[in-house]
Amino acid sequence: MNRAADAQIMVKEAIAGVSSDILNINQRIARAQEKIKEKNNRVAAMDELIEINALDVLDETDPIQEELNKIQKEERIKQELEQLKKKKGVS
Repeated sequence: MNRAADAQIMVKEAIAGVSSDILNINQRIARAQEKIKEKNNRVAAMDELIEINALDVLDETDPIQEELNKIQKEERIKQELEQLKKKKGVS
């Protein structure tokens, strides 16, 4: 009888250990899913900011981008000036 009781205790402890391991795994999965959800939300927020050009300020800190923006702006001004001159008949 003693051996049967010992065996039952061992089986129940093993089951309890497995249950505990499963609970830990489920908790880890839930935490990982939450982290993934948080990162996806951050990506979506960044995409929205990029879409509405709210992040243009970041481009201005890049000296190369600043120079390109300046050149593009100057080129647009030159083109507009040429168009106005053509309308007025001035060379």
